[in-house]
Amino acid sequence: MRSDRRALIVGISEYNVLPRLLYASDDAIMIETALSDYSAQFACTLLLNNDASARNIRTQFKSLFVDADDDATLLFFFAGHGYTIDNTTFLVTLDGEEDIESSVDFNRLIGIVKQNRKPNQSCIFLLDCCHAGGMNVEDVNIVLNPIQEAVSTVSGVALIAATELNTNSFENDTIKAGVFTYSLFYGLSGEASNKEGEVTVSSLHEYLPRVMETYNSRQKPVFKINIVGRSPVISKGFEKREEHLAHHLSEAKIHEIDAIASTQIKMLRSNVERDSRIWWNSLHKETCQALEGLINWRDKLIKSHPSLRTDRSFTQYEQDIINLQAKVGYLSTHTTIPNGYKSRLGIVT
Repeated sequence: MRSDRRALIVGISEYNVLPRLLYASDDAIMIETALSDYSAQFACTLLLNNDASARNIRTQFKSLFVDADDDATLLFFFAGHGYTIDNTTFLVTLDGEEDIESSVDFNRLIGIVKQNRKPNQSCIFLLDCCHAGGMNVEDVNIVLNPIQEAVSTVSGVALIAATELNTNSFENDTIKAGVFTYSLFYGLSGEASNKEGEVTVSSLHEYLPRVMETYNSRQKPVFKINIVGRSPVISKGFEKREEHLAHHLSEAKIHEIDAIASTQIKMLRSNVERDSRIWWNSLHKETCQALEGLINWRDKLIKSHPSLRTDRSFTQYEQDIINLQAKVGYLSTHTTIPNGYKSRLGIVT
């Protein structure tokens, strides 16, 4: 396991006493994908459902700190039920459903951080559960001596929580994910990058509220930071921006993109259905050029807004483009192709 960037990722869906969650396990897998990516390079430990017992979570969380570099970034993600009893919030595990106080409580996790974190290490909590904002990262004492302060760029503990204390976190059937996790995934994948091309704790906090508003206006993320120095970097290597990209595509913008794609597809379909002589002599070349423009437009949009990969109104055109590529790839003698040459090989594919 990498000693400088480590993550423990937990997802629990299969509750028996509390309501079953449809997407929490998948949410955890989605975040593991983002954090394992080259842009983030975390060494990830994934615990799902029965493997995520209270004891195992505590043990694996403590293991994050064992032999970690002095300036390591250590991250904990949880998707599942959260429950508050007597001002203490618990991450509810399957073995703790009937006795919630035997589950994983926030105070215990903060205690592990206090006991094991080295002065220059950063510990980041990303919590998608009800009452997640109740974690008190402020309780960790962050102190650097002058020598450490001179060589350290970041040290401390941060929390980005799906919702406030005593309020709920929600799943969404349209996106088939937790509202917080879905937004978090695309933020980590570059949509929350800052002008240096980095996704930091701070840039995520700026990005998430605007995206989450699209899917559930009742859910407000919570940001708590107890950091000395700059905000911890979670992923990097994205396109540098003059202005922080904290904009998720609005429904109006998606409809505009949908209208453009629909118009272009209809035009291209009309071209390939024209009289064969017109098609072979002139329209084939024009259609190839127009199709190339459409594909470049699509690829540029996806690069700028990765969330479009899962938008139904955008991805439905993928098969249309594939079908059109097949049709323009079917050549006949004397077909005028984009580079100006004519096929002399008869019908080829």
